[in-house]
Order: sequence, then C-alpha cells, then structure tokens
Amino acid sequence: PAAATTSVDDALSSSSPMDQQASAQALDAFIGASGPSSSKAVQVETRMTTTVNAAVYSEFFVAGGLGLLTIFAFCVLASQTTRCVADWYLTVWTSAKSPPIANLGGYVGTYGLLVAIVAVFGTLRAMTFTKYVSTASANLHAKMLHSVLYAPLSFVESTLLGTIMNRFAKDQENLDYLLPVVMFDLVQYISLLIGALVLQSVFLP
Repeated sequence: PAAATTSVDDALSSSSPMDQQASAQALDAFIGASGPSSSKAVQVETRMTTTVNAAVYSEFFVAGGLGLLTIFAFCVLASQTTRCVADWYLTVWTSAKSPPIANLGGYVGTYGLLVAIVAVFGTLRAMTFTKYVSTASANLHAKMLHSVLYAPLSFVESTLLGTIMNRFAKDQENLDYLLPVVMFDLVQYISLLIGALVLQSVFLP
C-alpha cells in the first residue's frame, strides 16, 4: 500500500497542472453527485408536537388484551361502588340517634366489612392494571422488534440507527413507567368524581 501511494503521488506530481485541475474537478463532481443523493435517502428524525391520535391509545388497549381490560373495569366499578356504599353507611351510622351499645358492634362490623371489601377490590384493581400494562408493553415491544427485524433493506438504509434506538430506549421507557402511572391516576380520579356526583345526586337531589 505504501508503494502504491507513492506511485500515485509521483504520477500526480509529474502530471501537468491542467491534468491535475481536470482530475480535481472530476473528483468534486463525483462527490457532489454521490453525497446529496445519499443524504436525501436518509430520513431525518422529527418530533411530533400535536396531540396523540386516538388510534395510538386504541393500539395500546388492544395490546393489553380485552380480557384483562374487562376485569380491570369490573374491579374499578366494584371498588368505587363499595366505597360509595361504605360512605353512605357511615352517614347512616352517624345520623342515628344515640344507638344502643348492643347495636354498636353491628355498625362497626358492617362498616369494617365494607372497608375490607373496598381494600380487596382496590388491591385486585391495582394487580390487574399492573398485569394489563405490562402485557401491553411487552406485546408492543415484541411487535416493534419483529417489524424491525423483518423490515426491508430500504428501511435499514434510510433510517438512522439513533432513531431506532430511541424507539427501543426512551419511548419504551415512557411506555413502561410514565404512561401507566398517569393512566392509573386518571382512572382513579375519574372514578372518584363519578362516585361523588352519584352520592351528591342521591342525598342532595
């Protein structure tokens, strides 16, 4: 390789200035022809600033499984209903006029049973939701990995490696940690709001 490089340098140095200029122009033309075309083939990563499409949420819900989603919805409904019943029973207990000591155990036992049922359904709700979101995240990760592994060669050539890594790293982290917390708080606050509205409409029509 050193001898070949020396011979090329000797040939360029021994050539006339016009030949050297023609060679430089030909090299510039070759680089200009190959450079922009290859850069245009690569897709630049962009950030979306608009709202998330409803199809994205539906894809997440379907990935978790409709069976687990149904069980989770039932646990949310049962937990909030039992909690409303416990709050109503507490108002009945406190509004009673000097209940006898004999009935005190009945009030405490009934209210304690309702609180225990609320705790059971609340635990089942949390466990079902954790299983649901972990299943959805795993299914979406497996689907994304399958799409990348079986993607055509044009996708590999036109997509930057950093773009693919961001999908499997930062976006997957948000899907695993950030989205479940926000979604669980949203469901909990909505159920509390509906329960409060139902109690207010029953006792204060």
